[in-house]
Amino acid sequence: MEKMKNISQIKEKTSSKPHILIFPSSSTVTKNYSEKNWQELITYLNNYNVTLLYGGTEEKDLCNEIAKNRGRVHIVGNLSLENVKGLLTKMHCVIGADTGVLHMASALGIPNITLYGPTPAYR
Repeated sequence: MEKMKNISQIKEKTSSKPHILIFPSSSTVTKNYSEKNWQELITYLNNYNVTLLYGGTEEKDLCNEIAKNRGRVHIVGNLSLENVKGLLTKMHCVIGADTGVLHMASALGIPNITLYGPTPAYR
């Protein structure tokens, strides 16, 4: 696990391994993928540069738990929207819950995988 001081530490897309950003939580608990599932996904993505993004303290704790014993995983957070945009533009793919970050990635034309939790269909 590697905590980053700023997004400039993330190499540009030209590095040998693709960059994947994971934003593992949303404000709605029912939209969240489990910590165990995120850990399994990161293990599967061992041939990629993985960065976990968090917004608040609880999310930071979650990112630390997800990254624990997962090798080299970058963790970055508490970014302004402009810095989130800058971070997104360095990614080959973004994975996360149905959040503003994933909508922003989509608007920027960055491939993304949005995981929708078990929110009732009537909502």
